Amino acid sequence: MMPETRIAAVVVAYNGGDGLLGCLQSLLDQTVPDLEIIVVDNASSDGSIERAESALGADIRVIRRATNGGYAAGANTGWRATDAPIVAILNQDLTFEPDCLEQMRRALLDEEREALVTPKIVLKADPTRVNAIGNDVHLSGVAWCHGLGSPADDWRGVTEVTAIAGTAFMARRAFLERLDGMEEAYFMYMEDVDLSLRARLVGAVCLAACDAIVANGWSLALTPWKFGLLERNRRGLWRRFIGPSGGLWLVLLQAEAMAWVYAARRGRRHLNAKWRAYRAPLALDVAKPRVQALLPWLSRRHPYEVLFPGSKLVVAAGGLADALVNRWLRIPSAIRPEPM
Repeated sequence: MMPETRIAAVVVAYNGGDGLLGCLQSLLDQTVPDLEIIVVDNASSDGSIERAESALGADIRVIRRATNGGYAAGANTGWRATDAPIVAILNQDLTFEPDCLEQMRRALLDEEREALVTPKIVLKADPTRVNAIGNDVHLSGVAWCHGLGSPADDWRGVTEVTAIAGTAFMARRAFLERLDGMEEAYFMYMEDVDLSLRARLVGAVCLAACDAIVANGWSLALTPWKFGLLERNRRGLWRRFIGPSGGLWLVLLQAEAMAWVYAARRGRRHLNAKWRAYRAPLALDVAKPRVQALLPWLSRRHPYEVLFPGSKLVVAAGGLADALVNRWLRIPSAIRPEPM
């Protein structure tokens, strides 16, 4: 193998249970030779790391963190600990088709520009359906799974997406170093969108290698803790990349209204979580240039049908609100570049 094509797979682990062992075994079955497997343990307490070490021995390398710094911190610890020129950042509850990493590497090396590459992620409960082909991102910072629920067979080849899915992606190590890795302030959630937008601001692309297949035990269910963290991080991301220029504060207000409606429908614990998100704002350095460079990739339409499945009234009212806000702001209907 050419040295510049060697891959390190970084699995970020925290109390992964039996799923961690299955994830690592599917990595050992990958077709790429000389794969380095690094498990970054975010201070697990369930014995899963010890079981993995006992079962797999020298086939994996374990790095133990003293505290749980979140997904981004674990990922950064992993890629900084290897000299492999290509790094895959992976969640602990995934299982991989044998040629998954090879397909992702091929997409990365075939692209002339710097790139972040994400696979086709399908649902473990129904592998014929898509979990994510990367992510879509709204002007308010709301992000959601691109292609969610669509037939997996509809996605082939390599396609350009707005943002990668942080649960599984690949990049050159040198590019991650240039970007200073993932933003650890998020702790969990939205760090993949942040990384993708920073990559786009320096001229890189986000690709989905749809012939690289990963199964994920994903669920849309938002616990109060997860909902509050997502809301805090979304607002932080919005201030960092979009901000109030050109009256875009109206878009933020629209998203805030949607979040409060969602919380109210879920009950008091979600309402409390939404309120706590205001009390602990996320402070991030502002990225420049910001929204004008990203407009071709940011959606003008909220994902009401994703967050409010089955609620035709909310979806209809949301669509009307989208139309009114976009018309008021005269947001240009920028056309995405054709996928490469």
